[in-house]
Amino acid sequence: MTTRNWKFQVNGLGHVLEVRHGYWLGTQDVRLDGRVIRRERHFYDPGWAQALDFPGHQAEVRAITNGFTYTYILVLDGLPYPAEEDLNHPSELLKAALAEQREWASLGEALGLKYLPILGARGLWRHRLVGWWRGYPALIRSAISEKTRRSQVYGVLRYAAPLDLASFKQRVDAEPAFARSRDRSAKVLPTYAPGRVEILWPHLSPKLPAAKLAQLIMGDFAAIARHAGTLAPEVCDTVNCPGHGQQPAQLVLFNHFPLRLCPTCQASLASVGQHNRVAYRESPARLIRGLLVGLAVAGIGAIVFAAVTLASKTIAAVFAAAIFTFVVKAMSKVGTKTSGLSLLLAAAISMLGVALAAYLVVIWLALRAAPGPLDPDRLAFVLQMAWRAMLANPELPVQMLLFGLIGVGAYLASTWIGLRAELDSQFRPVIEIIGSLEPLSGYRVVPGAR
Repeated sequence: MTTRNWKFQVNGLGHVLEVRHGYWLGTQDVRLDGRVIRRERHFYDPGWAQALDFPGHQAEVRAITNGFTYTYILVLDGLPYPAEEDLNHPSELLKAALAEQREWASLGEALGLKYLPILGARGLWRHRLVGWWRGYPALIRSAISEKTRRSQVYGVLRYAAPLDLASFKQRVDAEPAFARSRDRSAKVLPTYAPGRVEILWPHLSPKLPAAKLAQLIMGDFAAIARHAGTLAPEVCDTVNCPGHGQQPAQLVLFNHFPLRLCPTCQASLASVGQHNRVAYRESPARLIRGLLVGLAVAGIGAIVFAAVTLASKTIAAVFAAAIFTFVVKAMSKVGTKTSGLSLLLAAAISMLGVALAAYLVVIWLALRAAPGPLDPDRLAFVLQMAWRAMLANPELPVQMLLFGLIGVGAYLASTWIGLRAELDSQFRPVIEIIGSLEPLSGYRVVPGAR
């Protein structure tokens, strides 16, 4: 059993925090001023965080792990504090955690944004900055780039949408500072949409400390601000808002995306998840349309697959996964609803493509074994001979089908997990009412949404 203690002050009052953590039993016991605020037990313990309730402040205690050992820090308004037991002999894990948190605190201070950790996230992915940058709603957090698969810093800036989005994008991209920051972010381009710009920057590192990253971010934000207006205080993001213009809008985070909603629209947030669930359930499946286009894509993939397999049979798993990916994308393109049933259908179509590819490979081998002009009679003879050969010596098709099943199965599982996560974010969204940031007050999570 590991015990850690902190003595600190908030609003002039002294407090004592104690953490008792059992590695092997998975016990988590947190006491604030002698009162138990967390008592849980988990067989698998990947780290955790416990919020501390101090009006006007953001505070939490974290247990952080590298998979082998744990360390503990108290975070108060974005600043980290080690436990008394670790002051003289901090571990390398603790040093890294303290340095990482200080960098995010420095970044928030430089940008004028409030540090508000992401609920339920751990480690690097817990960091988030929220607030107003020169009157523009802004959010900064850790993210993974879908193109580079590297950890980066994601930011979104909300603005008054211009009439011509293409012209606005062209003007912002032409800004010298904006172009220079793009060269440093692994060629990841910003995403433009009416009323917002989403940007990725390199992650905090010894080569890019908070001060330098803040300069990049502020340079990009300033380039956007020179060509876009701020949002009026009474503007609500809800279309046809019943209280539009009558009440000032507040900052609301919907799945960590900043919105401006008036109190009238905030009252309906609890039913958003149920509304999305009903809309998804009632949307047309369009499976027949997806089946037809999926078969076409799988047929084309089978031809390419057969040609590649003649050079290397071991690539079967990778190529089968590629066929599955293209089938899923093609089905989605024609309006087929992505669901468990449509994914299973795509997997079956993909395996049919693999089987066709195996047959085409045997046909090609049969043509090479019996050279001659390709007339209808010879083609019929070759097809019959290839079929008999495949049944008599099924080693090649079995290998292709086995490797294909591995590839399709792996991608099916990955796509299903991604779909469940996406649907969960829509059916049970994380909705946070920010309220006032300085001091922090009015912050709450909408009940019933998650």
